[in-house]
Amino acid sequence: MDSAYRSVYMSVPEAPVREIMRDMLEMSRGVQHPIRGLFLRHYLSGQTRDHLPVGDSSGPGGNLKDSISFILTNFVEMNKLWVRLQFQGHSRDRALREQERRELRILVGTNLVRLSQLDGIDLDMYKGQILPMILEQVVQCRDVLAQEYLMEVITQVFTDDLHLRTLDQFLSATAKLNPSVNVKQIISAMIDRLADYAKREAESEDPEERRQKEEDAANRLAEEVRKMRLRSGGNSEEVEDKEAEVSENGTANAEVDGEKGQGGQVKRFRGIPVDVKLFEVFWEQLVGLVKVSKPTCALLMIGATGSPNSGYLSPAREYLQPRIELLSRQTGLRR
Repeated sequence: MDSAYRSVYMSVPEAPVREIMRDMLEMSRGVQHPIRGLFLRHYLSGQTRDHLPVGDSSGPGGNLKDSISFILTNFVEMNKLWVRLQFQGHSRDRALREQERRELRILVGTNLVRLSQLDGIDLDMYKGQILPMILEQVVQCRDVLAQEYLMEVITQVFTDDLHLRTLDQFLSATAKLNPSVNVKQIISAMIDRLADYAKREAESEDPEERRQKEEDAANRLAEEVRKMRLRSGGNSEEVEDKEAEVSENGTANAEVDGEKGQGGQVKRFRGIPVDVKLFEVFWEQLVGLVKVSKPTCALLMIGATGSPNSGYLSPAREYLQPRIELLSRQTGLRR
């Protein structure tokens, strides 16, 4: 009941909101029973959501960083309780506990929904503080149900722009998940979301402008593929010489300047900022997934880098084919 009073006190003008949030988190630690703890923390989250501070005030009323810290701490503790629930009771009731966990998962995911609804969260906050802490907890819990559900929630609740700018962090985390996790489904959901976003943005573009952007993008991608082939063929010196020549001629600077539109805004191609190197990001993560023996996920990522008939995908296929054949012999994997 004391926690309920404190949540009401947060709505009072000049209330020391930062101290109140800290006290509520500390008191909640006293309830370690998984189900009771989950519902208590969920109740506190619901009672405080309209009174969480925003802005950058340094006073006792708190600021946006205090709100982010409050929600993230509550999320971490709730996830621990949720994972621990599977070890309660007799082993013969394991199926029943798994069903209970599936029904209670929304209590944990609600924290990420609250986080995504906070006003004032920018890319630096999300990339440097929010996403790393969420992914760290997801990876460390090692629970299949928790990892699959939380990665799905991350994909759904945060904005497309944030996903585009942090795609490398998200994809690299998939390689660290429990081997039993359906990584293919996680990657597919993210690819589908970004594809839908690009499709919506493309519909609002002028056809002639879109055609020109497609040609420019194809030329840039063809050049990157050529460099990759030279490097894989042992001609890295030639690539370095070419890059040095381009830099001396000022072409590189022109390319960077060409990424800026009116008002210094980054140009976009089908809604995707041109300075977001999707092909390079997918290629890097593709190699990482193959190294941890997840070739089917890597093949899925190939499909995200272009059309199946695109000549730009050949280096990816050339890289993957011998490794998939090796894994097929070692693990009996069917391609």
